[in-house]
Amino acid sequence: MSKTLRDLVVALSLANLCFIGAWRVLVNPLHYTYYHWKYHPGFIEYAALVLDVLLLAAAFWVAATLARRSGSAPALKAARWAFLLALLVPLNDLRMQLTGSNFANTLRSNKALLAVVVAAAVVLAAAAVRWRAHAVGAAVVFVLVLSPFALISLVQGAWLAFKHRPNAALAADAVAGPLPQPGRVAGARVVWIVFDELDQRAAFGARPAGLELPELDRLRRESVFAERALPPSSDTLFSMPSLISGQQIDWAMPLRPNELMVTARENREPVAWGAQPNVFAEARAAGADTAVVGWYHPYCRVIGASLSSCFWEPVVDEISPLRGRPRLGKSMAHWATLTLFRVPGAFRLLEPWYETGRRQDHIAEYGNIMERAREAVKERGFGLTLLHFPIPHHPFIYDRARGSLSARTVNEYADNLALTDRTLGKLRRDMEEAGLWDETVVIVSSDHWWRHPPDRRVDKRVPFIVKLRGQKEGATYAPSFNTVLTRRLILAVLRGEVADAPGLIAWLDRNRTDAEPVTGSVEPNR
Repeated sequence: MSKTLRDLVVALSLANLCFIGAWRVLVNPLHYTYYHWKYHPGFIEYAALVLDVLLLAAAFWVAATLARRSGSAPALKAARWAFLLALLVPLNDLRMQLTGSNFANTLRSNKALLAVVVAAAVVLAAAAVRWRAHAVGAAVVFVLVLSPFALISLVQGAWLAFKHRPNAALAADAVAGPLPQPGRVAGARVVWIVFDELDQRAAFGARPAGLELPELDRLRRESVFAERALPPSSDTLFSMPSLISGQQIDWAMPLRPNELMVTARENREPVAWGAQPNVFAEARAAGADTAVVGWYHPYCRVIGASLSSCFWEPVVDEISPLRGRPRLGKSMAHWATLTLFRVPGAFRLLEPWYETGRRQDHIAEYGNIMERAREAVKERGFGLTLLHFPIPHHPFIYDRARGSLSARTVNEYADNLALTDRTLGKLRRDMEEAGLWDETVVIVSSDHWWRHPPDRRVDKRVPFIVKLRGQKEGATYAPSFNTVLTRRLILAVLRGEVADAPGLIAWLDRNRTDAEPVTGSVEPNR
């Protein structure tokens, strides 16, 4: 093999290895991360990755060729070191995969094994420096041996791009649609509002200085207000299935685009969340049309068979990178960014830029959800509506001083609390203008507490506010309970079993449990 051809093969193989994180997702049509994607990757995403690999390979080959033709010892030395450093990208990707696995947990608990792994890494690094000439030769052989995978990846990527030319939904939204004969429920209509990461202490107990929340305070004065409500979990992945199914979920793992496997505390056997009984299915069985406008979970795909209407927005981060159908340039930039973040230290350097993009996406998500939510609360035919908002959860997207949505880095949790209050006020006014506020039972709560307060004083309580039909005067409920009982409460309201504040307080006394929230998640920051 000539040096030119060898350089070309090495460049292509190395470029392909740098994008291994992207290939790991794209060539697996049932990859668990697709649970969080709204659309199946199609021609654009595959074509973008193929072009990225080819462009990076061309850059590697040109650099190697120029260094070789220069005949300069410093240039050749720099090229060898650059080659070794480029290999850190796939190696760091492997490290990141291990960090989120059981292997990492084993290292944390086994200090002797951790010491061996660290010592081995130090020895290998020292050997690479001491015998760098041999290290480069060995690395070249290693990359050459793996070169067939570059061809396989490119061919598979091209084939998948052709196969998925239309960028369609991951799976058909199996929404049941309106009931043929709704209206058999005895109680009032229910609007259930979950503000993601709304914290009891920050909103009511120790409100940030200068922050006013008039809508939340007003609702509190005319509702049953729980002082010690605990959510099912510290994470959205666990909490929302727990609240909707009425079971304490101790474990959850996305399995495929339309399936979340969960383990309930009661039976300890992994089951598909979508196949379990839920509050919407039972509400429909009682004659109520149901609706969800939500965030993070693909509600329409997973529990759509229990819903009359559904809309959802995905969380946008590394695991779910795109909100909608991208253009070629944006998709290429995404895969390139994903690879760039595999360079050790690159994410810390580029984090401000990355977070600005996340805030912009969060603004778009909030806007779409808010638009659909305002439509849903005015729909008289819905007997049960769930609104799951992506606020006050970070990224922080509201500037309360200016009274506007903003991607500025100075925004904080208190700003998103102000946006939460403003959102509640708009929903209330929409229902009042439609003549539905007094006849609607409004439940305002959260899926988990604020997990990263600056003073590190974590308080696991979340708000739990219930405004009953026609209620004008408030009441306080002091005992502790887990909000996993929300499903049973909603059904009791729809059946007419809970109609006033004394009745609700008595119901809570009979049904409350003190189950501690499940902490920890397979995914960070949810």
